[in-house]
Amino acid sequence: MLTTSTLQPVLTKIAVAMLQEPKDFVGLSLFPLFRTELLSSTYWVVDPAAMVTAQPNMPRSPGTPFARSLTKLGSDVYSTEQYAHEETMGREENAKYARPGAAQEAATKRAVRVVLLGHERRVMGQCTGAGPCLRRPWRRPGPT
Repeated sequence: MLTTSTLQPVLTKIAVAMLQEPKDFVGLSLFPLFRTELLSSTYWVVDPAAMVTAQPNMPRSPGTPFARSLTKLGSDVYSTEQYAHEETMGREENAKYARPGAAQEAATKRAVRVVLLGHERRVMGQCTGAGPCLRRPWRRPGPT
């Protein structure tokens, strides 16, 4: 049976070489992944209006007080979604590898790549408006 990999070996090598390391994923720069203990919670943010009204580097005369601004904190809510992938490894597959644990390392790397590729697709959908994206805007609290 002829497949793309047998017909296009150069393109196959290029495709396999791409997206192997976390630095290869643009989505991690735009929407970084991070661990959190809570699925949803509130966090503090600086009020955008306070950032605009603050006037940095204002000149002052000697002996006069410094310019002051009032910083107001607001709160916002975040909700997370759990994404995961499981690689099953049978004894027969494990026996094909030269050293113990090598099969588990390969399966772990593949699982990480699958999760990162899914994240990359969601980021692309969020940025382009096509495909899967966040279910609700960040600034609107409420159930998903």
